[in-house]
Amino acid sequence: MTLPDERYRALVDWPAQIRSILLQPGPLRKRDVRRVIAAALRHYPFAFEVKALAKARPDLLDADKDD
Repeated sequence: MTLPDERYRALVDWPAQIRSILLQPGPLRKRDVRRVIAAALRHYPFAFEVKALAKARPDLLDADKDD
């Protein structure tokens, strides 16, 4: 079960983790990339959760505007 703080960290922390892998000297290792992606997706919110947030806080997420 994913807790709210884990979901928050998955959303906030994954860009820094991806950046750290991409900025490493030398070739990318699939193992490292997969580990970071798996860790982020483990607690990433489902679409229904993001939609609920958009409904509750349209000032943060505007689901009515499609690009």
